[in-house]
Amino acid sequence: MAIPHPREIQVAVVNWLDERYPFTKAVDEALYQRVPNFANAFYYCFGGMVFILIVFQLLTGILLALYYVPDASGNPAPAYTSVNFIQNSVYLGWLIRGVHFWGANLLIIMVLLHMARVYWTGAYRAPRELNWIVGVTMLFLILALALTGYLLPWDTKGVRPPLRRPPQLSDGNRRDRSRAVARQSRATEGTRYERRDQERRPWSGYRRTAQRGPDHRG
Repeated sequence: MAIPHPREIQVAVVNWLDERYPFTKAVDEALYQRVPNFANAFYYCFGGMVFILIVFQLLTGILLALYYVPDASGNPAPAYTSVNFIQNSVYLGWLIRGVHFWGANLLIIMVLLHMARVYWTGAYRAPRELNWIVGVTMLFLILALALTGYLLPWDTKGVRPPLRRPPQLSDGNRRDRSRAVARQSRATEGTRYERRDQERRPWSGYRRTAQRGPDHRG
């Protein structure tokens, strides 16, 4: 029995796959199919940019997870100290964290622009309504991940989330607080003027003595 040539084996494997999944046809369409003229506009690249940013987020997130400690107990919390260690001690940790941070912000912007482009061009209509549903689901998922990732360093933004409103003061408390601030401001101004006068008095006396002469007796 003759041993088949490696190329024959490759062709047989590709043909076997093509019978079950049109792999070669899909590659040919992706590489050689002519792109319509209306699809050459720059805003048709938003979806590819979103995909690239998601890949960047996955890679940088995995690298950050190697050193991040998800623990909020203690003061300072291990989560905060681990982020500080990544930022200041890990080799190129500042760069990886910066790419992850700015990539998350840019990802939200590009997803919103991509969804706006799809809605504006009517690409959500049949037979692509399922793509639109998946895209909206991914939009909410990305927003949720961005909000939770924003709090992971457990700094002042994590201890006091930006969505938490500060306690509201009543009118009476607000007036009392304003009066206290005004009194403190007046006291500070008075102390400043007194200090300035004390600094000027010795020099002014010295000038008067120098003008009268050394033999003058008061």
